[in-house]
Amino acid sequence: MIDRKYGMFLHFGMNTYLNAEWSDGTAAAGVYAPPADIAEQAAGWVRNAKKAGMRSIVLTTKHHDGFCLWDSKYTDHDIANPAIEHKVDIVKAVSDACQKEGIAFSVYYSLWDRHEPCYQDEDKKVYIQYMKNQLQELMTGYGPVHELWFDGAWDRKTEDWHLQEVYDFVKSMQPDCQISTNWTIGKRPVDMQEGDSIIYFPSDFRLWDPFLPVADDPKIYTHSGKQYYLPFESTQTISVIGNWFSHPEDTTVRDVEELADIF
Repeated sequence: MIDRKYGMFLHFGMNTYLNAEWSDGTAAAGVYAPPADIAEQAAGWVRNAKKAGMRSIVLTTKHHDGFCLWDSKYTDHDIANPAIEHKVDIVKAVSDACQKEGIAFSVYYSLWDRHEPCYQDEDKKVYIQYMKNQLQELMTGYGPVHELWFDGAWDRKTEDWHLQEVYDFVKSMQPDCQISTNWTIGKRPVDMQEGDSIIYFPSDFRLWDPFLPVADDPKIYTHSGKQYYLPFESTQTISVIGNWFSHPEDTTVRDVEELADIF
């Protein structure tokens, strides 16, 4: 993970077509309307990342709205929905391009799902199985996955996510995949201190989107009396005002010098 250093986070989901930062999962799948040449465009994203010196790409495969950028057997709220004209597997397009260009391909997957009915089931394990089914699709159908980036854990109690079970399940398919959950330590980087508890355990690294680490970022954290070394991965938006998704009216793009300073 440390060797990957500099990479790109890609958002091209339902929110792209709703002009929204977060959406609630009620939009019809047909709202998603990629152009006919989207696979070629995706390959261009990856080529541009390589030209910029990036070593990795994290693709948002499912955000909080529950819409999936691959053809999942477990939902029709995905790119294969009959209402979508150009049914292109975006995950495959990006992962294939990454393999061609020698870029590490990684996956963002929202734990929180505002569309899937079983998320509301009283038995929390019903949704965990749904999630594992989808993770199996992602981990077995698209070649090596270097990172698995979980988000949205704040919507449930930590124990309801059964993260050890999910972690072990993913590692059984992709043993080298590095896994973490956003807000890993439960503190902003400026407040993290050596020895703090790992809130979302197990994790292979730390996340607290969208903050930068402090200069003397501590690396050692604890869980159940044991110590773990967890480097910090920082995510920053291209938008000055902090938008994750592209909006036509948002012209506040950071200049190259500022991005270089952040890096």
